[in-house]
Amino acid sequence: MNRIFLLMVICTISFSGFGTADSTANEEEISLYALIPTGEDMLSKGKATKAALEIASEDLNTLYEKTGSKKRVVVNTTDYTLEPGSALAAIEQLNSLGIHMVLGYFASSELTEIKPFADSHDMLILSTGSTATSLSVDDNILRFNPDDSNMADTIVMLLKNEGIHDIVHLVRDDICGNELSSLIHEKMETDMTLDDIVRYDPEVSSYEDVVSRLDTQVGAVLAEEKAENVGVLALTFGEIAPIMEEASDAKYPNISRVRWFGTDGNTLIPDITNSRVASKFAEDQKFTGTTYSRFIMAQETPVTGEFITKIGYDPDGYAYGTYDMAKIAVQAIELKGSDDARALKIAVTAVADMYSGPTGETSLIETGDRSEIHYAFWTVTTDSSGKGTWEFVGEANKWEGESSPVITMKEDHLNEE
Repeated sequence: MNRIFLLMVICTISFSGFGTADSTANEEEISLYALIPTGEDMLSKGKATKAALEIASEDLNTLYEKTGSKKRVVVNTTDYTLEPGSALAAIEQLNSLGIHMVLGYFASSELTEIKPFADSHDMLILSTGSTATSLSVDDNILRFNPDDSNMADTIVMLLKNEGIHDIVHLVRDDICGNELSSLIHEKMETDMTLDDIVRYDPEVSSYEDVVSRLDTQVGAVLAEEKAENVGVLALTFGEIAPIMEEASDAKYPNISRVRWFGTDGNTLIPDITNSRVASKFAEDQKFTGTTYSRFIMAQETPVTGEFITKIGYDPDGYAYGTYDMAKIAVQAIELKGSDDARALKIAVTAVADMYSGPTGETSLIETGDRSEIHYAFWTVTTDSSGKGTWEFVGEANKWEGESSPVITMKEDHLNEE
């Protein structure tokens, strides 16, 4: 199996490098650069991304060693916060060092900020994490995951499948939350209703007001509709855990009467399962989250065990996408004719068209997003001690050329409904 990465440069930004080989004059280093999010709401995403890069470089270097190759992959990462301008500052610094390709897990808000600079300064950005449809354009950004139009299709189909036709949106007030909320509204069928949206500032430090407004809105809907047909759809990141902890208080009588649903920002993350209060709330409300997944969820891959060893759990598809993206990047570096972004983009796209990995076929459409799409549905269960665990309950797959995903739920999940 092939993999990637990066070279270490001493500069004003602190790089951390990892690889399995010592650097010698007889070795040919294959170097890449990656940015890792460290903001509080994205810590689990950053941890999984870094693990994906480590696994990729270790696997590649093992392969090179076994085949007698002198090539070695070295991964260098730069941390960035979720503060405005942090990711852009890191990109600008890498550009000043002559770096033309950067990998990373980026929220859409970061990519929106980075995009003008990358397009105008000969830089190619390979990304997982960003899903905003406004970024589905032909530019210097290639995203190794599907965009929100596919997520919206899948969520609407799941809600309909689960008998939910009145939806109260809890929305993180940024490009990620607002765009997905709008897309879901557009794709809802005529017998489905989007009730008032409860938005919140991502920078808020207390969720009491947010949850209070949500409870009031759910109560208004329940005055007109049966509880089994009403659902809260939470478009959040890791802050879902403190939101659930607040929502578990008995002073909010309405939100505990309906099911909760989630998206890729809050599904399969340890923020919920590491909190016994949030885990219990998620279990009681039959929280069902949708997230990008690896291909064929019923089968584990060798990479799955490596992730579990490194971070203690099986991550979402964005981490697996980073792993695939890294392998593709290394092969592209070996194929490209020059270091400019255009040549790199041609090479990356060509390799992606022929590559297949844990996330399936990786060919990209004209806008630089994935053509083959796989999502998984997860719920939370707790054991006798109250510890939470993510449980796989179904999947949705959309193959290249198909118009919409096909949902398959596990039989035992259907029997529980």
